[in-house]
Amino acid sequence: MPILQSPLLELATFGPENLALVQNGNVKRIELCSNKLADGLTPDLAVFKQYRAFTDIDIRVMIRPKAGHFTYTEIEFERMQNDLLTFKNKGANGFVFGILNSDGTIDTTKNKKLVDLAYPLPCTFHKAFDSLPDYKLGIEQCIQIGFKQLLSSGLKPSVIEGIDNLKKMIQLAANQLSIIPGGGIRSSNLATIHQQLDCEIYHSAAITDNGNQANLNEVKQLLTLLECR
Repeated sequence: MPILQSPLLELATFGPENLALVQNGNVKRIELCSNKLADGLTPDLAVFKQYRAFTDIDIRVMIRPKAGHFTYTEIEFERMQNDLLTFKNKGANGFVFGILNSDGTIDTTKNKKLVDLAYPLPCTFHKAFDSLPDYKLGIEQCIQIGFKQLLSSGLKPSVIEGIDNLKKMIQLAANQLSIIPGGGIRSSNLATIHQQLDCEIYHSAAITDNGNQANLNEVKQLLTLLECR
């Protein structure tokens, strides 16, 4: 009989502040970004190297060159390709990105190119998904492009608000795409969220103030809740 594994916590990390916490908190996977105020941009290579030298945990790197909308010029897209290859060669475990057309739909061509460049490393379509005009089509496209995971708050500002949509998305994904709930997840609501969604991975920054650093006690509480499932 297979051993049932506990759900995984993916800790959103915006800089070097969480280096010690990642080890002390027994975190096994991070999404590495910069610029929390912009909801995550491509991290500095120097910061990535700090984490990679410090720990062998799973590091998923955000590839997003600018704040604001998710459409990119050819120059910006070239930068995204170069950044992805650089982090791939330096030991990243996967990537997080999402490119949209000017009408708000998924740019299948550009996303597919990045997914192919990342291969065999897995890619996650990030929360740009929550602004799509047609999420059912969006899930089909993510699967066709080759994304392995999708980060979403269920088309709403937070997972709690979008939980009914997330249930529909999980059904539509039908094990072809892993849905990662993310957005406002804290130890105060994780048990309720997991009870309703039963996902394999949950995404949280675990920040309890206005800073960039996760709260160690909050991280430990999140991990404890998941280990008890």
